[in-house]
Amino acid sequence: MRKFILIVLTALILLTNCLCCFAEIETKVDEFDGAVTIKSTYEITPFYNVTFGDYDGYVCLVFVRFAATMHYFDSIDIKINKKIYKLENIHPDGEIIDGVVRTNAVVFVGEQGQRAIKDANEIQIRVYYTDKPSSTFKIPDSVLTEWKTILFK
Repeated sequence: MRKFILIVLTALILLTNCLCCFAEIETKVDEFDGAVTIKSTYEITPFYNVTFGDYDGYVCLVFVRFAATMHYFDSIDIKINKKIYKLENIHPDGEIIDGVVRTNAVVFVGEQGQRAIKDANEIQIRVYYTDKPSSTFKIPDSVLTEWKTILFK
């Protein structure tokens, strides 16, 4: 019995490590105007993801949340190597598609933010909403490496 429990626990640990990162770099070229988009989407939970990308020269973070009720993004802080940056120019939006509420926010990352990300050892993000408590999460090292790859393209 102990051996069975040990095998199950080992399998769960290995499975958890395999499922912790869902990011992958994706490159697209627009056939209409030739604009190049390079992005990495990290699924925090099945209902929440963050995409970091270079959209033909504009570096952005895109936050998307799926829920039963509308919760608009208010502001976003990003902590890079223990220094907190207030992300500005947040463009929140929301819509209901087939009964699912989707809210999102687009944040443009300026040159100072890009330099900080290139030098980052650790990134944490705190998202504030207009009508619910904030959410805080750490960007896994493998996802941070992808973000740096996008910036060093």
